[in-house]
Amino acid sequence: METASAERTPHLDVLIVGAGLSGIGAGHYLQTECPWAEYEIFEARDAIGGTWDLFRYPGIRSDSDMHTLGYSFRPWEGEKSIADGDSILQYIKDTARESGVDTHIRFNHRITAANWSTADSLWRITAERTDINESSEFTASFLFSCSGYYRYDHGYLPDFEGMADFAGTIVHPQAWPEGLDVCRKKVVVIGSGATAVTLVPALARAASHVTMLQRRCERSCRRSRRGPRRSGFTPSSPRPSTGSAGSIRSWSGGCWPKVWSDNFRPGTTSPPTSRRATTRGTSVSVPC
Repeated sequence: METASAERTPHLDVLIVGAGLSGIGAGHYLQTECPWAEYEIFEARDAIGGTWDLFRYPGIRSDSDMHTLGYSFRPWEGEKSIADGDSILQYIKDTARESGVDTHIRFNHRITAANWSTADSLWRITAERTDINESSEFTASFLFSCSGYYRYDHGYLPDFEGMADFAGTIVHPQAWPEGLDVCRKKVVVIGSGATAVTLVPALARAASHVTMLQRRCERSCRRSRRGPRRSGFTPSSPRPSTGSAGSIRSWSGGCWPKVWSDNFRPGTTSPPTSRRATTRGTSVSVPC
């Protein structure tokens, strides 16, 4: 009975989880290095690209040069080494199409369970069809996870004191609303990681004032998007910066790092007197 049931269950030599940058690369190498292997890529969403299709916040780009981040079997030929999100997404789509990997993708298939059977030496996998709300069973000899390291359906959001009383708009970059207008508004960006570094210059082009609120003192230096270049970074110059459309202020407990970007020029704003963001009304708070 158990054997007959297993024979009716679709079996794959390799099941790849995720049709993003890594998943498409994994599919290519399976085709070229293991042409005998039957494989499929299960993608929970309805599109190729993973992070580069999901994230739509202003200014999204790579935080590594594409000559390193890209595929060795299909080197990056774009003009910019630090590329924008749309260009990276197109690169992934073109790679999948040219290699034929796109024909192995099952869209709207979310893995909800994966259990290894020692007796049968295979994985028993349950996949939810996100488009029709049904589940299917599969088996696989190898399970290859290319799903990234964070939840796509809900980005991490700390429980900041006073969030319920904030009169402005709170936005997470992972779920950036289409058409969100920050023109002539005050914006606080919480955090100073890769997302914040790409987001702040884009917001500064429209917002009246942008403040980067960071936990500790960090410094960034300007770099050409077209390749490595020595920068005139001077860590001994603790001055704030001003954007082309409005002012930019980066503050971390009294330590003022110099924030560099092609869009910045020296300004004259002063540090806030409180660690708690108290902007209201038309302000937008963006945790990064």
